[in-house]
Amino acid sequence: KYLPAPIMAFHHQGDRLLTTPVSDERILSPRLGLEIVRTENNFRLFDPGKNEFLRTLEEAESELERLRSEIERLKAEK
Repeated sequence: KYLPAPIMAFHHQGDRLLTTPVSDERILSPRLGLEIVRTENNFRLFDPGKNEFLRTLEEAESELERLRSEIERLKAEK
């Protein structure tokens, strides 16, 4: 409400604080090599090289559980 834009980003250059361009609610972080993307309720990291979002903690835990179940299923087939 009180800011000139919904998303603002800054970076240090020496002892100066400079604005960083925000395009389509995305901020490129050259240091990370990732984009910080505003989603509905939060921010997500996006890998432009792979053209995909990094997994959230919840997504990673869910995938880990799925893989553990798959390993157990494969062991039972032996």
